[in-house]
Amino acid sequence: FTIIVNSYLQIPSLIIPFSLSVLLIAIIFSPHVGITFSFINLIFVSLFLNWSMLNPLILCLTTLGGILAIKSMKKRVEYYPLGLYLTLSFLLVNIAFSLIRYESLIIFLWHLLWSFISIFISVAGLIIITPLVERKLNMATKQILLELLDFDSPLLKKMSKLIPGTYHHSLIVGNLAESAAEAVGANHLLARVGS
Repeated sequence: FTIIVNSYLQIPSLIIPFSLSVLLIAIIFSPHVGITFSFINLIFVSLFLNWSMLNPLILCLTTLGGILAIKSMKKRVEYYPLGLYLTLSFLLVNIAFSLIRYESLIIFLWHLLWSFISIFISVAGLIIITPLVERKLNMATKQILLELLDFDSPLLKKMSKLIPGTYHHSLIVGNLAESAAEAVGANHLLARVGS
């Protein structure tokens, strides 16, 4: 994307969907890995922009707001808060950088337009790519585990109606397994869902 935007389209680099790859890594692995990858991505994008660091830095700081949203996501389909966090964090970062550089209102509004396009491409790409990557990697990601833990799933509803004793037992065992996993530093979500 950076090469296409910089070399062929010759439009401002704020349109680069910087958040797409970073948030995909954060969703698949963990937000901590996403933060690390964000700074690595900052270096590579700056390299392809002839070491122009300002716009990639704005995009990197904006992406950190999206990583905060991932920590609070409960289900895979909640991409609306993710887009909202990205938009709000971009507004804050862009206002700060515009005030520091004494930019005019027109330039500020153009930056908003390019960033909204970038955020839209990033969130739309996440909606399309994330399920494909999860299926391809065949991993029990946080999002898949949270979906399996959803008490509104048809299987758990049926289990609570037909075999309430086993259902209650499974919930208690899940709570115990989660507590034990947290105590030893293991994946507590995986232990709860497995139980």
